[in-house]
Amino acid sequence: MASLLLVLPVMNLEQVNDEQGIALIAAYLRKNGYIVDLISVRTVADFDNINLNKYSMVGITAYHENIPYVYEMCKYIKVKSNVLICLGGYSATYYYKEILKECPEVDLIITSPPYVTSYE
Repeated sequence: MASLLLVLPVMNLEQVNDEQGIALIAAYLRKNGYIVDLISVRTVADFDNINLNKYSMVGITAYHENIPYVYEMCKYIKVKSNVLICLGGYSATYYYKEILKECPEVDLIITSPPYVTSYE
């Protein structure tokens, strides 16, 4: 069974609200047999004690306020592992073309309405 890491980046956010979206995704995946770890991170150093090679995919929530940090995380993750990186969230939905151009470490983006896209 696939093992997934879902990441809520909270660096540079003055306030972190309830994040029902990522929690619902985790619950849905677990209900359907996936092994899911859900974490929040403030710095890329938070990944130092995580064995990224045990995951099939890392999913990261992208907001406009934290997109530079998300890019930094993606680069850091790809240095440590060749795990598949997926972004979601409202910035990923509205700026998927720009994100895929600016951060080649991102492998795919899930948008709302849900469809998977990659840049041509």
